Amino acid sequence: MISAFGTSASYALTIMLARDSGAAPFGEYMLCLAWAAIMTVLIDCASDAAFSHLSINGGNVQAAFNTVMTIRAAALLVLIGLFGFAKAIGLIDAPWLVFIFVFSAFNLGLLFEFYRSNIGFAAIIFVEKIALLIVNFALLSFVKFEVAVYLSYATVTLVSLAWQAYLHSNHIRAFRPATAHSIKAYVNFYWPLLLIALAQISYGHLSRLVIEGKQGIVVFASVSLAFQVIALASIVQTQVDRNFRPMIIETVRVGDTSRLRELISHYLLIATLPMAIGAIIIFIIAPWLIDFLFGPEYQLAGQVLREISPMFVSISLMRLTDLIMLALDLVRQSLAINLGASLLMLFLMQSVPATQSLTLFMVIVVGAQFAQVTLSGVFAIRTLRRGTV
Repeated sequence: MISAFGTSASYALTIMLARDSGAAPFGEYMLCLAWAAIMTVLIDCASDAAFSHLSINGGNVQAAFNTVMTIRAAALLVLIGLFGFAKAIGLIDAPWLVFIFVFSAFNLGLLFEFYRSNIGFAAIIFVEKIALLIVNFALLSFVKFEVAVYLSYATVTLVSLAWQAYLHSNHIRAFRPATAHSIKAYVNFYWPLLLIALAQISYGHLSRLVIEGKQGIVVFASVSLAFQVIALASIVQTQVDRNFRPMIIETVRVGDTSRLRELISHYLLIATLPMAIGAIIIFIIAPWLIDFLFGPEYQLAGQVLREISPMFVSISLMRLTDLIMLALDLVRQSLAINLGASLLMLFLMQSVPATQSLTLFMVIVVGAQFAQVTLSGVFAIRTLRRGTV
């Protein structure tokens, strides 16, 4: 319930910013968010997904925390250097302010997940989203759009991180930089998870960057609005994952097959089924909804949202198959499937002429994600039937 309220606040902020700025400035803002999302995944280095697995199997929560936070800090420094080099040689044109949006890579949701206090973390994120909405509403009356967005995000996110650090101050005080051996062991085992995460964000972020390059910033703005709805569904799904991940990993570890099947059935009932109902509703009302919320300037977003509405279901199933394959230590097999599907999608999108209908691009994105889900699901089911658990 808290996640739903937080999601509503997040989308209310999107509506306010889109209406206040216009298609072109809003498109530039969404372009920064797209780049920041990719950087956040690189900084996280799959630690959000790996932490429970690392802690449960390693038996030392503080050591796991030291390892993932050291890796995150090192990844940020490397990214800053690479970003500066890429700007210097003219490879990218994104502003340095993009890094304001990567602060969230240092969220401590992994600790809330491990200690089964996900409601507390969801409450913090909810307050963060409400604060962003209020602060932006206040600032937009006095300062330019760009100043309001960056200033509010930097302030609110830093306060949120400080709050999380206070609640887990025991781990913060006990933090020590991880040893080279710990970092090497982490990278050797979990590097496929990072590539999987990069492959999966290609559906919502790299695909949009391809569209921006082919059809321009105004079309990109409308496509981004549609994908924001999918992103909101993904935020809710993330909270579900935080509840199920430790239970599924522990169940597989002890070899309780009947309990695992029970958890999978429960997941499908409380997560996937509501997503399927939501997809049907969005398919029916998408054009009217976008016109009502954003106005005729973003009419194209209604068409795009209708075309990508099946992703509500595919995202839920994708997260479930990822959880199971991680628990079964089938990380490299999952990597091959995810990477293959995303690379095929990007290849097909790059091959499509810019003059082609936007619908064709959306069909490629949705089709690639469902192909990934189907292959992962078949592989996980076959493994379970062979009695791996």
